[in-house]
Amino acid sequence: MRRAFFLLFFSVVISFAFNSHLPSLASHLPSAKTIVTNLDAAFSKINDYSCLADAHYRKGDQREDKLYRISFKKPLLVRAEVLKGDDEGGAAVLTKDGNVKGHRGGFLAWITLTLDLDNPLVKTIRGHRMDQSNFGYMIGKMKAAAASEEVKTSGLAFVGSSETYGLEVNYKTPKDGLTKELVFVDPSTWLVKKVLGYEGSVEVVNVVYSDVVVNQGLSDKLFEM
Repeated sequence: MRRAFFLLFFSVVISFAFNSHLPSLASHLPSAKTIVTNLDAAFSKINDYSCLADAHYRKGDQREDKLYRISFKKPLLVRAEVLKGDDEGGAAVLTKDGNVKGHRGGFLAWITLTLDLDNPLVKTIRGHRMDQSNFGYMIGKMKAAAASEEVKTSGLAFVGSSETYGLEVNYKTPKDGLTKELVFVDPSTWLVKKVLGYEGSVEVVNVVYSDVVVNQGLSDKLFEM
């Protein structure tokens, strides 16, 4: 009897301790404009970063699923390596001259091509380009949406074990083929953790970011091929 009482008491205490954390963030939920301002301020202090991007795209009956390692250096150097999924082993770099150099995975890995940013070979099935694959581009969209009153907070949500603030953008005119985006921001770092994109009511973009490391002093040579 005493053991049962102890277990019940212990479970109540643990439940209270866990759930009491949720209102602490909820009670201090910033405005959408404040979240965007903090995103922008955090990114202004970043010279380079690397991360994993677990990306899933949909267009009609087409699907594209890839795990990328993304490296970025200001002003606009990008390297994307496909670690898993479609075209595993493929890699591409956005160079200083604004072109993309890359190779496919598998037996075509030895062939390196130089392509224009708008070449379908270096775009997602949604048509997103390499220069649109970095946090700065996303923050630019959020700033424009905040200025035109298209963005609002969508509350709290867990992305993995991280509790995040949600931003919801309903575009008056579709942006990058999307009518709505949800952006989830980690308030401990003010970095983007997840992006969901919608075409009407259909989810067509789902990207989760992890293992983000900033200001490593990435060499320009990383963005050569």
